[in-house]
Amino acid sequence: MAHTSRRTLLRMSLATGAVALLPGRIEAAKREPGPETLQGEEAGGYDAVAVLTRSLMAQHLGSTFLLTRRRLLPLRLVLLEVGDPLAAEEAGLLGSETSFIAVFAGPAGAPLRQGIQHLRHPQLGDLDLFLVPLGRPRKVQLYAAAFDRRTRG
Repeated sequence: MAHTSRRTLLRMSLATGAVALLPGRIEAAKREPGPETLQGEEAGGYDAVAVLTRSLMAQHLGSTFLLTRRRLLPLRLVLLEVGDPLAAEEAGLLGSETSFIAVFAGPAGAPLRQGIQHLRHPQLGDLDLFLVPLGRPRKVQLYAAAFDRRTRG
């Protein structure tokens, strides 16, 4: 996350903390996706969010995710960055495939509230992600989604 300001990093850490406090809502997409959601072996009834990894998301940097909303026009969000949570080093999670943050950019004129949003991607399929706005909108509005599927033992 080489081009991220200290303020943005602070906001991302707050977003990560907020997401950590809501573990039941992070993976609120406990749907059984159809074959159009995942390709190949993964199409056997898995939750699309549960199979996302850092490297899989990073393959789609710069691609567009369509955010669908009831009774409103869809928004296009672009995946800008996939990186470590702020406290990754202290937690021994630098470069972790299962603990990472994805940063999206959307239009500044239609900011979303933090919460679970339904996204559709041509290769990844349907995803319900908890998005948190980062800062005030300027030319674009940034959003972060935190992923943390570490097993606790």
